[in-house]
Amino acid sequence: MFIRAIAIFLILSFLTSCGNSDISDDNVDDRIHQLPITFTRDAANPVYAPSRSAWNFAGIGDPSVIYDSTAGIFKMWCSSGGIVEPHPNVLVRIQYLTSLDGKKWNEYGMNPVFDVAPEGSDWDRGGVETVHVMKDNAAYMMWYSGYEVRENPPVTMKIGLATSSDGIIWYREDANPILDKGAPGEWDDSWIESPSVVTVNGYYYMLYSGIGDPYRCAIGLATSRDGIRWTKYPGNPVFEPEPANSWENAVVYAPSLYHDGNQFVMFYVGMNSATFLEAARIGIAISNDGITWKRSKDNPVLDLPAARSWDEHGSFAPSVIFKNGTWMMYYISGANPNEQIGLATWTPYIGMGGGSPSGLGPGLSF
Repeated sequence: MFIRAIAIFLILSFLTSCGNSDISDDNVDDRIHQLPITFTRDAANPVYAPSRSAWNFAGIGDPSVIYDSTAGIFKMWCSSGGIVEPHPNVLVRIQYLTSLDGKKWNEYGMNPVFDVAPEGSDWDRGGVETVHVMKDNAAYMMWYSGYEVRENPPVTMKIGLATSSDGIIWYREDANPILDKGAPGEWDDSWIESPSVVTVNGYYYMLYSGIGDPYRCAIGLATSRDGIRWTKYPGNPVFEPEPANSWENAVVYAPSLYHDGNQFVMFYVGMNSATFLEAARIGIAISNDGITWKRSKDNPVLDLPAARSWDEHGSFAPSVIFKNGTWMMYYISGANPNEQIGLATWTPYIGMGGGSPSGLGPGLSF
């Protein structure tokens, strides 16, 4: 969210688009009704406000949240801007937090847990952000955006990978950066960021934000067998702004990807050309293959709040998990350097007796 703000005002009238059809509910069991997809902000919001320590006083952004069933706790990694010796300037790094209930978050005492690269690794020595963390058996994999040291914009962001046995001590992959921006003239030739990854049938699927010239912002797909060597889908981008929908007719970016065992589910940020950064909303789309996407007729599923509040200017960078029958969406809002993290939830089903039936999946039907 930090570097993105440098150029995002430029991404207005230059964008192209594609059409998408709606999600329907034809396959919902007749005993169970899928509720309209509308996320409700948690009464405890914001659920995390940074401590304003030296390493995060300049703002936070882009959460990545998992529930660690082995440890029985929620874990979050997010961007944080601040000063850490020996660097005298404000740089963006990654901090780590934990929570027992997903609402009250505690900062790790030795933050940040992932720093900018040392001398000799120029591509991510200027900052690291927009992370996605996956726990794969006993190991953690973190895909992140990195950029070089620079005096002025524009910034060239690429995607790297780090691994860890505990989510705290991280080791960069030797092959970094594992995904580069596009060649001149391609849709993502300015920079790429916001990776989100799932594994399906032995393959890794990554959605990512791509920015190109003239200031086109859309979402692309890449696949891999090991999470290290990636191939971009040749028909990228797979998801673009929709001119028929006023809330997302200028920009779509920052995907949060999920696979429910049958289909891909993507949450994403949309912006319009009129109010732009003053009105970021979050939508949802589903896909059988990660290439062809169907938008929900209920979009945006997280709209602007009805009354003035801490997140009145929009919701950015969703990170979504499904736990105990409920979708839990974490998001960033607030003007830099006063960003905070909020939580919104949606329970898909209500049965004849009320409540959320056990044994059901995330519950998004075609």
